[in-house]
Amino acid sequence: MEIYFSEVKMKNNNNFDEELKSKIKTSYENNSYLTQYRDKKVLDFEKNIFEQIIRLIPKNAKILDLGCGNGYPYDYYFSERGYDLLGIDFCKKHLELAKILNSKARYEYFDIEKFEFNTKFDFVIALFSLIHIPRKSHFEIYRKIYNSLSNQGIFLLTLRDEDSGEIKYKDDFCGKEMYWSYYDYDTELKALTSLGFKLVYVVNQKDFGVEESQNWLILQKDKKE
Repeated sequence: MEIYFSEVKMKNNNNFDEELKSKIKTSYENNSYLTQYRDKKVLDFEKNIFEQIIRLIPKNAKILDLGCGNGYPYDYYFSERGYDLLGIDFCKKHLELAKILNSKARYEYFDIEKFEFNTKFDFVIALFSLIHIPRKSHFEIYRKIYNSLSNQGIFLLTLRDEDSGEIKYKDDFCGKEMYWSYYDYDTELKALTSLGFKLVYVVNQKDFGVEESQNWLILQKDKKE
């Protein structure tokens, strides 16, 4: 069952956000997400996206994956090609497996909302991850990503078409409850382009036979430093 809340009023929003993240983390620690969604090879349309990105990034590119999960198959695709990849996630079960699957990459336990890096990355990935973070924080996260990218750096993320309301709740996602929070596609894209991102490519995975509708966007930092 899915429930959309157009507005969630709490006495202490900070406490609510922390509680929400705790519930999401607990779900991923105990649900069957890995076997249902991450036990597969890179699909043809995904490979096409990655090949486009490889043409846009340096051969020695530094890559950051925000919400990396178990690092398979996406991190594996890039780490096996010799890229310097750092993945962060707040699910310890996923990170422990990622370190086994991708010994050539580095992984750290981290909260995406709090990330700050002095290092410049050539490519940042956020697949199916930012939509779990309270949407009021999205613009600030996009700003941090933009600032962490090198000149003409690439940002790959997934966005939904619809507006979730403040919170979208599902009582059975891979066997456990789950929460999402995001604006509609046009609103999210407007926030990204207002920062200086240029849309290079977009495609919806549903057009390639994937049941769930998710837009894959390749964006490029459009401001020369």
